[in-house]
Amino acid sequence: MRIRQFYYPHSAGKRQLNASIAGGYNTFSKNGTYNASLVYGDRFFNNKLGIILAGAIWDRQWGTDSYDVSYNTGLANPVQQKSINTIMFKRYMGKRQTYGANLGLEYAFNPSHKLFFRGLMDKFNDIRPVYESYIDYTNSRYQYNYRYSHYQTKLNGAEFGGEHQLTQRLKLDWSVSDYISRYFLETPPTNGNKGLPIATFRQKITGGFDNLSGDGKRYWGFDSPDGIGGDPLQFNAGLKNSGEVMDPSKLTLQQLVIAQLDTKEEDKTAQLNLKINATSKIILKFGGKYRHKYRESTFGSNMVYLPGAALGIPNSPALLALNKLNRADFPMGHGFFKEMDGNYNQYIVDPLSKQQLFDLYHADTLRKYGFRDLTSAGNATNYYTGTEDVLAGYAMAEVDLTEKLKLVGGVRNEYTSFTLNGSKATTMGTPATTTITQVTVKNNYNALLPMVHLKYNLNKQINIRAAFTRTFVRANFNDMTPGESVDNTKTPINITKGNPDLKPTFANNFDLMGEYYFSNIGLLSGGVFYKQIQDVIFSDKVFYTEGGNNYVLTQSRNLDNARLYGFEAGINKRFNFLIGFWGGFGVEFNYTWINSEVKIPRMVGSNRVMDKTSLPNQSRNLFNAILFYERNEVMVRLAGNYRGQSVETINQQPGPDFYTWTDKNFTLDASATISITKHLKAFVELNNLTNEPLRTYMGDKRRVTMTEWYGLRGQGGIRWDIIK
Repeated sequence: MRIRQFYYPHSAGKRQLNASIAGGYNTFSKNGTYNASLVYGDRFFNNKLGIILAGAIWDRQWGTDSYDVSYNTGLANPVQQKSINTIMFKRYMGKRQTYGANLGLEYAFNPSHKLFFRGLMDKFNDIRPVYESYIDYTNSRYQYNYRYSHYQTKLNGAEFGGEHQLTQRLKLDWSVSDYISRYFLETPPTNGNKGLPIATFRQKITGGFDNLSGDGKRYWGFDSPDGIGGDPLQFNAGLKNSGEVMDPSKLTLQQLVIAQLDTKEEDKTAQLNLKINATSKIILKFGGKYRHKYRESTFGSNMVYLPGAALGIPNSPALLALNKLNRADFPMGHGFFKEMDGNYNQYIVDPLSKQQLFDLYHADTLRKYGFRDLTSAGNATNYYTGTEDVLAGYAMAEVDLTEKLKLVGGVRNEYTSFTLNGSKATTMGTPATTTITQVTVKNNYNALLPMVHLKYNLNKQINIRAAFTRTFVRANFNDMTPGESVDNTKTPINITKGNPDLKPTFANNFDLMGEYYFSNIGLLSGGVFYKQIQDVIFSDKVFYTEGGNNYVLTQSRNLDNARLYGFEAGINKRFNFLIGFWGGFGVEFNYTWINSEVKIPRMVGSNRVMDKTSLPNQSRNLFNAILFYERNEVMVRLAGNYRGQSVETINQQPGPDFYTWTDKNFTLDASATISITKHLKAFVELNNLTNEPLRTYMGDKRRVTMTEWYGLRGQGGIRWDIIK
């Protein structure tokens, strides 16, 4: 994710130049990090021209251990739907690099008229080697995947505009902008195709397992029909032959894949705002905006090569064993899955070297070892282009009804014209023939969005606010494409399909808030809120078994009406009523409680039932707590962030027992800054002090689907105001 940040010309008439440099360490990857920035600003021509230029670089190592479990949810037997399909030990160990430059210009002709320019260039590299070791209970085998990916994000663009005080009562501002972003794989070409190369090796488990239930399936103990199973985070593969471990001499190359990704998006906008001070108590505002978004994307496109020996073709070259290829050392970092009870070192496999991985895709190598291009004909449906044009206008008024009561009311209207050009695949006949059909998706709609705010000043320290707003969220381009993508490197095989019939989500929002300002700096606030939501967009998963393979199909869908209500409270207070050293302490705290409900229809036999759950990705309990100390040029902060459990994926047809949830999560960070001189400060930042993992589960908290650990990381450095 990239965050767009602008640096504005400063209004002061003096020059500024400051620099920052820092170094750090990641306890997971056991690597160092560094970052640096430089900012220069000044004004020229009698302060008419302001300029600010900023540049930054950030290079950091990172790593993650991810323990993933998939279940046989596609089976017909309801008990066996909770049996285990695969266990995967996945390790990421990579590097992330951020480079950015920003330029801001402002020219003031006089106090009433000025022009501005803002430009930015950002690049983000995410270099991500991945090592995946599977135990596949369904097929009684090991699987090992190695992939080397280099994702890159580029964001370039500029904005030009002006502010004009036309008369004492009339002010005009305007701007035009053009930003282009691109997210793609910068991995070197393989066989003439740029993409993410994935090599899949498999090894048959011949001795079988001794911890299977009576029905021949593997379960966790609490799901097993006869109690035979284990504990997810104290995993034991249950091999009858304990010596039958993953072996590079037995892991043979079964598949080569090139996963392609290339997305380009351009946003062009033009907007104009008019402000009229009609009277001393009435301010009127009007404005309009036009936005044109163009997007072209190749998403989830997989080119697949399979060896003839794996396909059963006579006289094919023998399958390649991993130990016969050039390999690199496995990145151990702080250790392998140290956070779980047990020893999992048997799943550590030295991977292919980076160059060896790329060499496997050369045409001569593919031919030598009998690989055939078995890319699905439906792969062509993974490319689309689309445009989204939005024409918006608004009118609003700020009215002081009395000395204590203020009204802000208005209406915004947005008309959206959406067009997506893609394709879909249709397979028919015997033998099966796939036909690619071009498809154009159109979705034009209007959104009328009224709002009204009331603010009442009970006294100088207490405000009461009430508001009604209508808002909406558009569906994403990827969610509406008619095509689909298939990832057959995963078990179960993952299929992602678009839904051209998606509708935007609308919400009516009601809020009531109170604020109390302490007489000696600080704020106490609280309030209640209620939302009515229409056409909620959610990610649905469907599990099924076909041709001896397990599949999971993910597709975005709309639900009917939902609702949400809750309250929030917060305090920001410095303890300056205490004496001496203790007066430097303070606290910031906010808590939100949210109750949401959405109904999910599904069929049970011939009956239609309605399940209830909370809104996707909406936690019931949220809070942030900060204890700080500020005194004598010293600032220290200890910050905790809590997010309660939330539904991540709604598996509509199987029902609530198969919904995927994100578990509750609490992280703790710390920072400190000390002023050494007037121009020089030293700082330190520490993140994830408790090494809190990210967990997801299916239905029951014990039924783990993923647990990820990231390790503690931190950095320290200096900020130098060279010219201040």
